[in-house]
Amino acid sequence: MELDNLLDQRRNQEQRLYRLELLRDGFDQDIRVQREEIDLLLDEESPEQFDVAQQYNAALHTLDTFGYSGELTPAYENLQDACEQASEQIQSLRRPRLLLVPNVSFASMLRAIERARRSKKFTANDLYFNEQMYGVPREQWLKQLDDPNFQEDEFIFYYPYVVEGAKQAPLTADDQDQSLSKRIAKIKSTRPQGMQGMTRKIYAHLAMHHLAEGKPLDRRTWTIFDGDEAQKKMIPRASCTHGPTFACIGCDDVLTTARFRSVIPMVAL
Repeated sequence: MELDNLLDQRRNQEQRLYRLELLRDGFDQDIRVQREEIDLLLDEESPEQFDVAQQYNAALHTLDTFGYSGELTPAYENLQDACEQASEQIQSLRRPRLLLVPNVSFASMLRAIERARRSKKFTANDLYFNEQMYGVPREQWLKQLDDPNFQEDEFIFYYPYVVEGAKQAPLTADDQDQSLSKRIAKIKSTRPQGMQGMTRKIYAHLAMHHLAEGKPLDRRTWTIFDGDEAQKKMIPRASCTHGPTFACIGCDDVLTTARFRSVIPMVAL
């Protein structure tokens, strides 16, 4: 009888411990969510001085993280001059980021992201992209990725851009309840001269930049590629909710989590 009581007590204590562990896990999750929310608000609302030297070093770090050579990058002095000429436009962007985008194919960029992910250079789930939208057959892409003899695109220069780099792009004055085609038309008509819309290659490199810093972007929103070449019935879009995701959406659809990021080409080099 005494042994049965001891067994009952043990079972009760084990059940209580299990319930406490569930509560602890729930509290830990709530704490993580609140910390992410605070970080997001700080990222979106706090002003940031655009320091060309810091931005240039961060851009070089991104290139190194994803296996790109820094030998052919634009000279710092030239970039500094170009950024000074565009300083007013740069300061109008939310969390501006300098990117040095290699002249390689989008498929090659996707392989660079996947290789870095497999090498645990950042933490993210599997990379996803829509084969039809981006013209990259996944089976062929995987074979090239796993083939040690496959030669990646040879790049001979980098395109410098300053882009809107907030982890969650701000909601602009456009009507988020309108169709994407109407929102894009309004954005393009009001965007200042010298700026352009986001493209797949620039976003891929922006995603690399944030992953290299351990701060993935667009965890709750989608960036629309309103500067991309593929805009007909379907519009390309991307996020990094669980990992880099390159998807698409119908041009007449309404997407309240859609956001737009402006891009400034640094042409005066």
